[in-house]
Amino acid sequence: MDIILLIYLCWRMKKIVKPKGYNANTWQLYVVAAWILAEIAGMVVSFMLGKDLDTMMITGILCAVLSYLVLHQRAKALPDRSGNDDWISKLGNDRDYMS
Repeated sequence: MDIILLIYLCWRMKKIVKPKGYNANTWQLYVVAAWILAEIAGMVVSFMLGKDLDTMMITGILCAVLSYLVLHQRAKALPDRSGNDDWISKLGNDRDYMS
């Protein structure tokens, strides 16, 4: 189930960052790495607290979902790099200001 969910979340991340002009593969790698690391971290913390296996699994999944939500918010907050709104493209187009 984790793999199917990760595929879906990577697809969603690609739909967020690609139109903004960012490399979708890099952000998909971030999703997978954050998911796995957060899931393991959540399970380790539960293990250290002496919880049973079910609690460890649930804690791991919750930490993994939280890591995706953090990345999702960061991706949404990225500035748009796909347009030609930079100062170089506007260089020499100051005729509007002179009239």
